[in-house]
Amino acid sequence: MNINATIINVIFRLLGSRRMRPSAIRNPSRTSTTHKMKRVLKNPPSKDVEILGHTMVTFSTPEPASNLHIIYLHGGAYVWQGEFFHWTFIKKLIAELNCRATYIDYPLAPEHTYIDTFEMLQSGFDHITKSFPGDRFILMGDSSGGGLALAFAQKLKKENHPVVPEKLILLSPWLDLELNNPRIKEVEQFDHILTVGSLTIAGDLYAGGDDKSKFLLSPINGSLTGIGEILIFIGTHDILWPDCRKLKNEAQEIGESFSLIEYFEMPHTFMLFPIPTAKDVIYKIKKVLTE
Repeated sequence: MNINATIINVIFRLLGSRRMRPSAIRNPSRTSTTHKMKRVLKNPPSKDVEILGHTMVTFSTPEPASNLHIIYLHGGAYVWQGEFFHWTFIKKLIAELNCRATYIDYPLAPEHTYIDTFEMLQSGFDHITKSFPGDRFILMGDSSGGGLALAFAQKLKKENHPVVPEKLILLSPWLDLELNNPRIKEVEQFDHILTVGSLTIAGDLYAGGDDKSKFLLSPINGSLTGIGEILIFIGTHDILWPDCRKLKNEAQEIGESFSLIEYFEMPHTFMLFPIPTAKDVIYKIKKVLTE
């Protein structure tokens, strides 16, 4: 028995039962998160930029050891704002890697659809890459932010953008809004956070009536060719795990650089929380980005 996984799954069951209610998805609360995030990340100097009415904040250690620059897209099923555990995770990355990190507070449903999200993300990415032309950009995201990161990288490649991320690091990514992988139902009984029904509601709001099989919404249907090295971390008690397995098989078939690191019985986005197993994820990320 994985004692670490058992304890965190009990805690997550209490959190998820409230968070995934349909009413909470359709009417998510909204607050100004920038000042809260800065209180958590009070040590690294920061700079705010407003892009199409939404905020990007770049944090940096006083003397970065390298030109490494993480662009982070938070999770929340495309409807919830970033929270404390996202910001503490970023703080740990900055401290471990002595680098820059930009947090993008992108548009969310139901007020916005994916069209608004990608418009802001593209403008924000262009601003970052022009502001730090010598940096090595790593695109990172958790849950829906992980899916968004992959879809955005696919978009950059498809449009022959002059700057593309060096690597993609995806944490429990949501790769397919249609959730039609038959293995998902097998895993759902063990997932105490996510449900197919609740995610379907969130996905519908984000898609705004468009076809959810489009790669911008479901990057599992997009091309993996030439978008850079992909590294995924996920637990086996996560309904998004089967699609990560599927994506790995597709990447191997075409010979693309792809690593899937699985954690037995661990739940959705476990790596964002202060538990021992999360330290292993931070260690592996640091190793990949500094080797």
